[in-house]
Amino acid sequence: MAKKLERLLVIEDTLSHLADARRIFDAIKGLKTEYAKTVEEAIDDESGKLYKEAPSDFNPEFREKIKQFQKQKGFPQKGLTEKQDEVVGKYASQLESQGIPRFIGGEITPLVDGVITDLFVPISNRGLREINEGPNGLVVAATCQRLKIPYIICTAGYHHGSKYNWANHMHRAMGGPEMIDNGGSESEAEHKDWKSAYKVLKEIVEK
Repeated sequence: MAKKLERLLVIEDTLSHLADARRIFDAIKGLKTEYAKTVEEAIDDESGKLYKEAPSDFNPEFREKIKQFQKQKGFPQKGLTEKQDEVVGKYASQLESQGIPRFIGGEITPLVDGVITDLFVPISNRGLREINEGPNGLVVAATCQRLKIPYIICTAGYHHGSKYNWANHMHRAMGGPEMIDNGGSESEAEHKDWKSAYKVLKEIVEK
């Protein structure tokens, strides 16, 4: 079944750009768009808009095998010596290599089909200004790559400009798609090219 871009997440903190994005994306029929102003709001493990993670728990099969192993070795169930703990740890690693995981659950389900993110977007509403003013869209990019969620970075600057060039090189080294920028001006654009960002993302998702 062909994939479609039906659920979009836009990460943007500048109010004027966010207003433009809402005007454009909310008018597209069949597209449900969520918005976030920080990286944390987008990808928080518990309340983020990018994905949801199922609860995880200790694997009963793994626990029972460890218990039986310690019994066979004459080890106590609690209060292992350093040497005993090392032996049990090696056995635990063997179990995991055999496909018996320590934990079960924790499956991650994407909540969107694609993401358009700013490059210089805050990590959160808290914390050091120096961190929040960095190219934290790369954090979003890395997360999307890990979860195999298509994305595009859309910026008001120029990807070869003095502020952006080094982050652009980092993003290219990550294997990310070309940024959508202002077309070549060192000055920040008044309006972002949201339409081009959507077009390129749609092509990536639906190819």
